[in-house]
Amino acid sequence: MSETNERREIQFEQLDQIVDEAKRLLSDGYSAAGSWNLAQVCGHCENWMRYPMEGFPKAGFPISMMLWMMKKTIGKSALKKILDGQSMKAGQPTMPQSVPAEDAQTDAAAVDKLTETVQRFQNFDGTFHPSPLFGDLDRDTLTNLQLVHCAHHFSFLLPKSDE
Repeated sequence: MSETNERREIQFEQLDQIVDEAKRLLSDGYSAAGSWNLAQVCGHCENWMRYPMEGFPKAGFPISMMLWMMKKTIGKSALKKILDGQSMKAGQPTMPQSVPAEDAQTDAAAVDKLTETVQRFQNFDGTFHPSPLFGDLDRDTLTNLQLVHCAHHFSFLLPKSDE
């Protein structure tokens, strides 16, 4: 995908809006203002929505120590900044295993999988696993974080219908 630097402003207030936007991009087409395609954005967002329900990937020793230190020192303030500002800083690193390869699945398959995970997340009544960076989060906080995270990534996909 090409990188242009022109992102759009988008905000989600409900999880169903994420699915609606993914389906709109799938049906109407999109261009990328970043390096990920729709399948990668959906796959990445789906992974991070699934991790609190199933468990987060294990990081190697140096990374896990860094995450633990951050969680104990700046984790809560970083979370507050993200949620208060309703945004995430572009270009921050993520766990590589959370980003599907460009050709790992079709856009349609990724949208379907994201749809299933959003529904599962909405209906989940178990205990959420603690975030490696933010620690224990209640349902509302975790949902708000998901909304901001997904809006961040979807802001790099520009709908053809808006051109």
